[in-house]
Amino acid sequence: MELKIISPSADGFIKAIEFNNDELKKELSLRLEKYKGIAYNEEEIKLAKSDRATLNKLKDAIENRRKEIKAQCLRPYEEFEIKIKEILALIDEPVKEIDKQVKAFENSQKEEKKEIITGVYDETIGDLKDILPLEKIWSSKWLNKTYRLPVITEEIIKTVERVRTDLKNIEDLKSEFEIQIKDRYLETLLISEALALKTRLEEQKKKLEELKRQKEARLKQQDVATQIQTEIMKQEPQESELELLEFRLWVTQEQKLFLRNYILTNKIKAGKVR
Repeated sequence: MELKIISPSADGFIKAIEFNNDELKKELSLRLEKYKGIAYNEEEIKLAKSDRATLNKLKDAIENRRKEIKAQCLRPYEEFEIKIKEILALIDEPVKEIDKQVKAFENSQKEEKKEIITGVYDETIGDLKDILPLEKIWSSKWLNKTYRLPVITEEIIKTVERVRTDLKNIEDLKSEFEIQIKDRYLETLLISEALALKTRLEEQKKKLEELKRQKEARLKQQDVATQIQTEIMKQEPQESELELLEFRLWVTQEQKLFLRNYILTNKIKAGKVR
């Protein structure tokens, strides 16, 4: 069964659209010659607009004629296309039904293959099952028809062995951040990422310890300064160190008591003004 074109025949299709191309180009060249290098002054702007309108009108006339010819040429094709699409729709109906059955069969095969892969995983994973689920190492290419089960089995075994070895190496580091490092490794399955986190955590700890040491040093200095000041306050001032200040104060009763206590506490020598 084939599509046979009855009309037009193979040599009946339009090979070219003939029109007065040379005549039109020659006539236009002569008429447009006067516009080459033309320059309008301020008084001729009205003329410039008129010339522009004339040329645009000529252009539109030619362009509209082109569109008419195009529509005439496409009309038989567009009618032909509608009929062809109706024929294709007849074919699509059984194709869709067959496609459903093919996909159902392929999905069934994939499910069977997935069950086999799950069995291989269960036999291989051992004590890592809780921290390394199948979904973590799953590869979508495993369900491809061309991807053979022996290859998949080898990949699963190698992956599980690698993870087990990497976790053992992390434990051998004896790091105080072992839990965080393991979590990062199980998140990425990249030992480089886990070791990078170890380095960052250790550097952060060093910085915090240094900040703590500096703070303790400052507090210690403050304590020493306070002690020295306290000792100075306890000492009786020498007569030669004293300086006489005479002035009057206007205070409330509470302020008076405060000043009295301050003078006594700080052992300031005081007396009545003579």
